[in-house]
Amino acid sequence: HMFILGDCPRGTMPPIRLHCVMKKLLRPFFRLLQRGLGVAGMRNDIQVLTKELASAQQAISGLASLVVQRNQQMFDHVDIITKERSEAVTQHLFNHVDIITKERGEAFQNAAAGIARTELQNESTFIREELQREISLLQRKIDAARASGPVTTTAAPAPAASSPAIDDALYIALEDAFRGDPIVIRARQHQYVAYVQNVVSQTAPLLDIGCGRGEWLNILKDSNIPATGIDTNAASVQECSAQGLNVSHADAITYLSNAKEQSLGAITLFQVLEHLPFATMVHLLRLALRALVPGGVLIAEVPNSETLSVGASTFWIDPTHERPLFPGLLEFLATEVGYTSVEGVYSSPLAPEPDFSELAPHVREPLLAMHRQLNGNGDFAIIATA
Repeated sequence: HMFILGDCPRGTMPPIRLHCVMKKLLRPFFRLLQRGLGVAGMRNDIQVLTKELASAQQAISGLASLVVQRNQQMFDHVDIITKERSEAVTQHLFNHVDIITKERGEAFQNAAAGIARTELQNESTFIREELQREISLLQRKIDAARASGPVTTTAAPAPAASSPAIDDALYIALEDAFRGDPIVIRARQHQYVAYVQNVVSQTAPLLDIGCGRGEWLNILKDSNIPATGIDTNAASVQECSAQGLNVSHADAITYLSNAKEQSLGAITLFQVLEHLPFATMVHLLRLALRALVPGGVLIAEVPNSETLSVGASTFWIDPTHERPLFPGLLEFLATEVGYTSVEGVYSSPLAPEPDFSELAPHVREPLLAMHRQLNGNGDFAIIATA
């Protein structure tokens, strides 16, 4: 009963308050017991206690109703906040999804357009290559018919027929005097190995027309590239044979006319075309195309007539030269004959370019252009693919 008679702490929660109310209500009862009061007094106290208990129950009921009301208000508020937050989050997600969808849609459209363009370009390239192959095949058949017919012999005579008469040994001496040191020529020609090394094989060897002193054939021999050389100069053939090179005495038109179709991986002509009449040169280009395998390479190097020191001077040292050949003309002829691609390569500059860097641009550029016109590249070659 000392626990019941104790005071209740203030500020306690409702369940604890109920306990405290009961303690307050029962406190007088226990005090009566302590004082030894009679039954009548106890009856009055009980009535008082009963009234206080009823009052406490009513207070408890009101407190419970208030708790329920507050809980309901709290739940309603939570529902409102949840609904508002949910709507805001949902709207934000929808907006974000719309933005992503729009961006992805544009990216997809761009990607689809790019794929379509690539497909169109590939298809266009494929059709163009197919047409070019058909044209080349048709041109080869025409050339084969011309080569086998009687008209070919009269229309395209051998080069020697129109060349000035010159002794073979004398021509070699002329070449030694004006062509240049064989070591220098080999160094210049070495750049062409890269164009033929992947297209030449034992079954499709290289043919070097006008092999001369054999500089190019020696390069091919050192590079393990199978090759055969031909020349109309018997003395040149004899010298090349003495070097252990595979050569024969023959002219280009006859040799190519008898060659099997698509039997050669590459054909090279270094300083040869300028010796031929124009009709013979065009016929030779066609016969070469007929003899090359698809993807085979024709390399034809001539003196660069764009350089004045060559076209107006040194070109005419050789009495067997027919006429200077303009680089653009060779590229045009190779394309018209039917080669699938033609590349022009300049080489052998006659003199180093002077240093005009200290001059003003309007003075420097004309001087450089004049130098290149006078002492620019000495040679030009076409790299034509069958």
